[in-house]
Amino acid sequence: MSSAALAGVDASMALAIIDEAKAKGYRRGIIGLRGNPTLTRTEERTHRGEPVRIRPAVSALAAREHIIEARGAEGWTAIVTDRSEEDLGAGICAHLVWARLRSPDAWDAVRAAFGATGLDQALITTPHQRELAAAVLHATPSIEDGGWPVAAAGVLTRDHLMRAVAERHLGFDANIVDTMGLMRWSMQPDVTARIRRLRDTTAHILADETLRWMADLTGAAAPLVNHLLGEGRVGDLVPVALTLNTLDNAPAQAETHAARSRLDASLGLVRSQNPGSRALGLAAVALIEDDLTAGGSDRAHAALERTDVILRDIGASALAADSTLLRAGLDARLAVLARAMERHARDPLPDHLIAVENAWAATESHRDRRALGAVREPVEAGVRLCRWLAEATPDAAVGDAAFVHYSTAHLRDWSWADAAINDASAGVTDPQLSDALGSVIDTALARRVVLDRMFARALADVTARAGASAHAATGVSSAEGSVFFLEHVLPDIVIPLARETRALMLVLDGMSAAAANEIITDVTNDGWVELAIDGGPARAAAVAVLPTLTEVSRCSLLSGRLEAGDQTRERKNFAALLTHKGITGALFHKKDVDTLAFGARVAEPVATAIDGDDHLIAIVLNTIDDALDRSDPGGTHWGAAEVKHLKALLERARAAGRAVIITADHGHVIERRVGKQRSYPDMTSGRSRTAPSGVSSEVAEDEIAVAGRRVVDKTGADAAATLAVDEGLRYGPLKAGYHGGASAAEVIVPVIVLAPVNRPLLPGPQELGSQGPSWWVGASAVSRETPSAVEWTHHAIPGDANTLFTATEQAEERPADVASKAPLTRPVDEEQECAIRPGGKPTLGSAVVSSAIYVVQVERAGRVALNAEQLERFIDEAAARGGRMRREQLASTLGIHVARLGGAVAQLQRLLNVEGYPIVRMDPVSGIIELDTRLLAEQFEVAR
Repeated sequence: MSSAALAGVDASMALAIIDEAKAKGYRRGIIGLRGNPTLTRTEERTHRGEPVRIRPAVSALAAREHIIEARGAEGWTAIVTDRSEEDLGAGICAHLVWARLRSPDAWDAVRAAFGATGLDQALITTPHQRELAAAVLHATPSIEDGGWPVAAAGVLTRDHLMRAVAERHLGFDANIVDTMGLMRWSMQPDVTARIRRLRDTTAHILADETLRWMADLTGAAAPLVNHLLGEGRVGDLVPVALTLNTLDNAPAQAETHAARSRLDASLGLVRSQNPGSRALGLAAVALIEDDLTAGGSDRAHAALERTDVILRDIGASALAADSTLLRAGLDARLAVLARAMERHARDPLPDHLIAVENAWAATESHRDRRALGAVREPVEAGVRLCRWLAEATPDAAVGDAAFVHYSTAHLRDWSWADAAINDASAGVTDPQLSDALGSVIDTALARRVVLDRMFARALADVTARAGASAHAATGVSSAEGSVFFLEHVLPDIVIPLARETRALMLVLDGMSAAAANEIITDVTNDGWVELAIDGGPARAAAVAVLPTLTEVSRCSLLSGRLEAGDQTRERKNFAALLTHKGITGALFHKKDVDTLAFGARVAEPVATAIDGDDHLIAIVLNTIDDALDRSDPGGTHWGAAEVKHLKALLERARAAGRAVIITADHGHVIERRVGKQRSYPDMTSGRSRTAPSGVSSEVAEDEIAVAGRRVVDKTGADAAATLAVDEGLRYGPLKAGYHGGASAAEVIVPVIVLAPVNRPLLPGPQELGSQGPSWWVGASAVSRETPSAVEWTHHAIPGDANTLFTATEQAEERPADVASKAPLTRPVDEEQECAIRPGGKPTLGSAVVSSAIYVVQVERAGRVALNAEQLERFIDEAAARGGRMRREQLASTLGIHVARLGGAVAQLQRLLNVEGYPIVRMDPVSGIIELDTRLLAEQFEVAR
C-alpha cells in the first residue's frame, strides 16, 4: 500500500497499543506501527509515568536509527513507517514487540480500552467513524482517573460509549439517564466550559456525537434539544422548555401563535412545537418545582430569570400570568392584590377584604419563594393592615373600664398594627403595589390617630384621679382586667417572682409594645416560653409615668415609687428597695454592660452576678432608645440580635437557671417624615411641654393636658404637662423617633416573663401562646373562592378524586384550649359515619379523627401530646386556608406556644402521614406547614 493511502498515526492510538503491550506483560520496548510517517509528528511524552517517544520513519535506515536511539533508553518508542516488513528486513523487525509491524485500528484500540471483546455495528458504521474512534482514544482517562468503564457483556455499544464520555468529560450523572437527568445536567454552572474543553482537546465529532446521544434521551423532543446543545445554548434548555410549557398552557389565540413564531425565529428552527415539546415542558416544570421545594438553588432561579427574559423577548410575558413559577405569574398576582388593597383602603368592606385575602392566597401559592421574599414582608404587612382595618373601632369613653380596654387593646391589637405599619413602610419598587401600600398605610395611620386620641382622653381622666385614695393602688382595674402602674412593676411583680426563683430583669429603654412583639417572637423561637402574670390570659401591661421620659419613668420603675433622677439615684433607690423587701440583687447600666474583655460576650461583673446567688439582677439596655436619635427604629426589625447584649444575656440566664423579666420605662413613636413641628419655649422634650398657664383652648386637638400624682417633673414633684398625642406632632428638632408624649405607643409598657422551654422555674404560671391577634396570624375573612370546610363521610374513595371537594359550609371558629382533656381518638359509630358539628354537617377534620384508620395511626404513633380536638381543628383550618398555614397560625390553631411547634409538627406527621406519604410537611424555606387534603382524604378513606 502506498504511503498516500495510509493515515497518520495519532499519539493516542500509539499509546493505546503500548497499553495493549503492557497488558501482555511487556515492560518496555519498541512498537512498530504501519502508517504514513509524513502525517505523523515526532513527539516526546510521559504516559502513565513512563517516557514515550513517537518517531516517524520514511525508510528502513531511519527506522534503524530510531532503534539505535531506543536501545538502553527507559520507557517506550513507537516507530511509524510506511515500509513493509520485507523492506525493513528481519533484523529490524526482531527488535520490535511482537517482532512485526502493527496496523493500528482505532476501533480495536477503543475496544481494548473498554475491556470489550466486540463492537456494536452502530459504532463502526457511524459517518466519520475513524475520526470518532481516534477522538475517543484521545479522550481516554488515565488509569489514575479510572480509565473507561468496562463494557457490560463484553460488547461495546454506542450507548455505553457515549454515556462514558458524557459522565467522564461532561459531568453527566450516568445513573439518571432520562429527560430530567439531562435538564438537571444542563443547569450546572460549568457545563458550557466542559463542552468547550472536550471540543478543544479532541475532535469536534466526539462532542457532537455525545450531545446527540444526550438529546436522544428526550424522545420526540430530540431535534429541538440537539439544536440547543449543538448551538452552545445548553443553559437555555430548561428556560426554553419552561417557555414552551407557558405557550402550551396559554389559550390558542393570535397572541400565542405570534409568540410561538417569534420563539421559532429566535431558535433558528422551523417549528419549536412538536410531539415532544409538551413533555419537555412538563419535565422542566417538575424539575424546577422539585428544586424549589428542596430549598431553591441559584441554578433554578437563574433558569426562571432566563425564562422571563425569553418570554419578554417574544412578547409573551402576559401569557405567563397564571404561572406559579415565573416572575410574570407573581407580578400578575401582585397586581391583582394591589388593586384589591387599594379598594379596601378606600372603603374597608367585607367583600373588599375577601378580595384581598383571595389575592394574597394566590400570591402565596407562587412557588418562587426568593422572588416573593423580596416583597413579602411589606406586602404581607399591608394585607395584615387590611384585616385590621376591617376590625370594629371601639367607642370613645373615659373611666377605668375604658382605660383598661384601650391599654390592653394596644398591647394585643394596636401595637401589632404599629408593627405592620412599620413593616409596610419599608416599601416595594413596583409603582402600582407601592401606591396600594401607601393607601393602606395612610388609612391605618388615620385610624391610629383616632385611637390615640381616645386613649389620651382616658389617660388624662385616670391620671387626674390617680392621687385619690381609691386609686392609690398598683394600677387600674376593671372587669376586663388590670393595668399596672409602672412604679409598681418592680415591687409587686418582679420582686415576688425573684423570691420564688432567681431572676434577671432586663429594662429595654424605649421599647414600645410593637418592638416587644418582634423581640419576644424572636426570643420564643429560640427556646424560651412566655409565662402568664397573675394567671392572666395575655401579656401584662403597665402605664409609664408622665411625661414618658427616661429620667422620670425609668427612675420610677427602678425605684419602686414615683421618682425622678439619673443613674446614681436609680442605683441608690433600687438597692434600698431590695433591702426593704429582704432580697439581694444588683443593677447594671450601659457602661457596666458595654465594658467587655476581648473575646467575651458578657462583661465579667455582669456574668458573675447572673451566675451568682442574688435573687434579682437588673440590667438596662439602651439600644432602642439610642436608635431614636441615631437611626431608624421603624425600619429596624427588632429581633434579639438587634438589641445589643440581649442574646448573650439570655443565654447566660438560661445557663444560670434564671427566669427573665423583660420590660421598658416607656415606648416611642416613629418619625415618618409626614408630621409637623410646633415649637414652644416651654417644651421639656420633643413630645412634652409644661402645662399652659392660660385657658384650655391653648391645648390643640392633637395634644392632651394631664395633671395628677403620676405627672412628675424632673425634680420628682407632682406637676402638670401638655403632651403630644398624634404621632406626627413634635415640638423639637427632627429625630428618628420620640418619646415623652401621651400616645399609647409611648405610654403602655409590656411586662414579659420568660422561662426556658422544658425547664420549669416557676410552679404556678401557665405558658402563654402566641400574642398576635387573629388578623396578624391569618385570614380574618373566609374566601368565597376557597372552601373553608367540606362535608365528609368515610368510606371507599371513588375513582374521581375531584368529586371529594365541594364546599358546603363556612369554617367554624373554635377556641384553642390548651388544657383540653379531649381524647386522642373517637369511637367509630357504624350508624353515624362521622362526627357532626353543630349545624348538622361533618367536616374533613371530624371525618378523619372519627375514622378507623386514624385509630390505627394513633396506636402506631404511641404517646403524643396532641388530642383529637386539636387534630380536627388543624385539618379544618388548614383546609380553609388552601392547605397552607404559617407557623404562628398553626400555633394559634393548636393552642400551643410557637416555641413548641417543632415537636407538634412531628406529632402531626406521625399521626397523619399514613405509610410515610407526605400528607403533612413543612416548607424548609418559608416554614409554612402544608397539608395535602387530597392525599389525606385518600389515605384515611373519607369522601363526600
